[in-house]
Amino acid sequence: MNKELLKGTLNLIILLAISKKPMYGYEISNMIKSISNGDLTIKDSSLYTVLLRLENLNYLEIFYSKDSNNKRKYYKITNSGLEFLRLNLIDFEIINSTLNKLMEASNYE
Repeated sequence: MNKELLKGTLNLIILLAISKKPMYGYEISNMIKSISNGDLTIKDSSLYTVLLRLENLNYLEIFYSKDSNNKRKYYKITNSGLEFLRLNLIDFEIINSTLNKLMEASNYE
């Protein structure tokens, strides 16, 4: 996976992953890996760097919950995060559509 391409979409990927329910870091990472059939794995250092950045932008909030005997740090998307996600997914769809049309026009497989 191209690291620069991934870096540009990681905010969206993570926010979309937690858009339906709060998750803890390992859960976010596993969900993304599972949904991508293992094609997309996010290093812990990258994941937590992005989570911290998203928290600082007020796109997510943190809360702690005790599961079994572990105190877990959960990440929950905020209203600002949902709005950021909505607007940027529109832009991403335009980019994706344009790439697909260019691939078709150039007979790229």
